[in-house]
Formats: sequence, C-alpha cells, structure tokens
Amino acid sequence: MEYKYPTHNSEVREPEVAYGKRKFTEAEYLEMERASIDRHEYYQGEIFAMSGAAPIHSVIFKNLYGDLAYKTKGKPCQPYGSDTRVYIPENTLYTYPDISIFCGDLTDMTKDEDNAVNPSVIIEILSPSTRKYDRGDKFKLYQDIPTLKEYILIDSKAVGIEVFRLNAHNHWEQEVCKRLSSQLEIRTVSYTLSLQDIYEGTHLPGTDHNPINLHIVNEPEVPYGRNRFTMKEYLEMERASVTKHEYYQGRIIAVADVENIHNVIFKNLYRDIASWLENKSYQPYGSDTRVHIPENTLYTYPDISIFCKDIMDMAKDEDNYINPSVIIEILSPSTRNYDRSTKFELYRDIPTLKEYMLVDSEAVGIEVWRLNEQQRWKLHQYKDLMSILEIKTVGFTVSLQKIYKDTRLQDTWQQLPAFCHNAVQES
Repeated sequence: MEYKYPTHNSEVREPEVAYGKRKFTEAEYLEMERASIDRHEYYQGEIFAMSGAAPIHSVIFKNLYGDLAYKTKGKPCQPYGSDTRVYIPENTLYTYPDISIFCGDLTDMTKDEDNAVNPSVIIEILSPSTRKYDRGDKFKLYQDIPTLKEYILIDSKAVGIEVFRLNAHNHWEQEVCKRLSSQLEIRTVSYTLSLQDIYEGTHLPGTDHNPINLHIVNEPEVPYGRNRFTMKEYLEMERASVTKHEYYQGRIIAVADVENIHNVIFKNLYRDIASWLENKSYQPYGSDTRVHIPENTLYTYPDISIFCKDIMDMAKDEDNYINPSVIIEILSPSTRNYDRSTKFELYRDIPTLKEYMLVDSEAVGIEVWRLNEQQRWKLHQYKDLMSILEIKTVGFTVSLQKIYKDTRLQDTWQQLPAFCHNAVQES
C-alpha cells in the first residue's frame, strides 16, 4: 500500500488514506510516519495528530532543556527533545515527549531505527488541549515503561509543576511545586532548578488555576487545497491546528518532520548556545518559535533562532516573533535545497539578520552566511570536525566535533576533504 504525502514545498493536505480507517498496524504507522511531514502518535491501531505548541511552551522548554543539557553534559544520562520518538512495546504506544532523559545508549528497536525505548525520565509541558490526557491516560501508558522513574508535568498557564516518582515499593508518589522559590528536583540525574528559572520570561503570575478539560483536536475545516489564504486565515487555522505549517504569499506549506540525527545535532548545538547566552542580552529559541517576516509575509519555524532582547518584538499576532539576529537550520534531504535557496532569499528581508547557518545532517559540514560591512552576504564553509564554528553576532564558538558528537557522522568524517575555509562566494 502506498501512502502519498505532500513534499516540503507543497500545499498541505491530509494523507490520501484516511486516518478514519478502523485500525492500522504498527508497520503501516511507521511507514506513514517516515513519509509524513507531520508527527503523529500511535496507540492500539489508531493514529493521533500531535498538538502544536504556543510560544510560552517554547520559553519553558528553552529554560529547562538548555540548563538540563548543559548540567548533564558528559554524564551517563542525557536529555532529548520532542523530535525523539519513544516506543513502548508493552502497550504499542508511539509518542514524542517534550523532554525525555535516557541513561546509557538509546535503545533502538529493530523494526524502525528511529524509535527509542526505555527512558528514565519523561517531562511534558501541559497545554489546554493535552493536560487531561497527559495527567490521565498517557501517564498510565507511560507506567508500562520498565525503566521510568520520574514523570514530570509542567503547567504553561500558571506556575505549577507536578512530579511523580516511583518509590521503593513500586508506587507512584506525587510532589507538587507551585511557588517560584521552589526547586524542581530530578533525582534520577541529581539535578535541581528553581521554578523562577524555569518560568523566566513567561510573565505568568504565581497563582493556582482550575484544570481545563481536554477537547478533541481536529484539523481546520477550511480545506488546505484552496489556492490562496489571507494571513489572518492562516493564523486562525494554525492556532486550531495540531501540526506546524509555514505560510508564504497566500499559500500554506507543511513543515517537514526530522530524523533522530537532527535531534542529536540540535541538542548538542542548542545546549552550548543556551549555556553561553545565559543571562546575556541575546537568547536562543527552538523550532516551536514561529518567526514572521512582514516584508514578504513568510511565517516559519527555524530550528534555532537567536534574538536580541532589546529588539525582540511581537508581530500582529501574539504567537509570532520578528527580527531575529541569527537563524540556524539543520538540513534534511527534503529541505536542503529550499533552505539554501528560496528560504535564504526570504530570510534576507529580515532587517536585523546578521548570520544564517546551515548544518548538514548527512555529512560533516556547516555553511555560514554573514552580512559584511558592505551589506553583502559572504559564505564561510566548515567541513572538518576539528574546525571551530563561530557565531560572531553573539561571540560564541564551538567545535564541529561537539556539534556532531554521538552521530554516525563522527566516525566517517575522515573520508571527507579535511578543510575549513572562508569561501570567496558573496551575494
């Protein structure tokens, strides 16, 4: 059976084989997910779309993941983001936790190399559409993971964190933190962080609230196949959508899904950038942050974007950010041509953009475009693991060896031409 999905630059449509089919096998789901541009959960034959995230979710994720990744660097237990798919063989669930911590090597299943099993800690950032599910049915499913020791729920509507820990009698005990002065403790990795730090930049009051009931999330009723949409229509559809989409000049474009190697590269790079920029005027954000370019109408989700606090601004919709200073895209087979050409042309309309970086996920290599004093873009290429990548805008440096750590490319780079040079190409 063939499943047809749109490519990265096509208009968004649902798969031709309807999700309303009574049951899917795990093999069918995995085949569809490999071809899909969106992420979905699977449970006992049914496929569910993953809900999108608001900017406050991105801020909480950045604060916690950046600090957690930095403090666990070089240790046996490592955190991974929401692009890592977790599989629970005991109950058939395939899902993408916001943050999962694995102790030792990721255990891949033979049926699909992109599945990881046996996390020790799972962290979910609650949203109105998922809080009841995350607290109830999903927690029951997570309890089937034999290695799981802690399950953490972080509220995004008010200051509040729930921590469930497995005690010596194999019973789950709950700890609730609702004060900014409280400390979140992840005992599995001997980690602590104050709620003040976790919620920094969210502007949430430290008050309780009543849980919001779960509702079924459906795709917008307006068909994506229509020729043109207004920006207002797109924003309304995106708020209702369970997946992420780009918008450009009236057309809606699906955001491509990524492979595990993308997640590892993102973790390595984002962790070090976030650590370097802690308490500084520039701050990094991940792929849940939507950037809007008023000059050409583009709405998009860069892998990493760095904003200066003094010029960071909101667009006409509160969920959009404008004026990044640095944008980093991790290339994939389905997006590399788009990211190198059309998208770069669109990014050039950002008046504050100083550096645009493309990190290869199929071979060791990074392309850095910098705006020089003559307002021309100059290309710098790095293809040696011993080379040092520099983000001049924020004074940050890191070796390619650190960026590609724990990827299969780390062992094959010797086969590539060993050079790091500033290309003469300008644009």
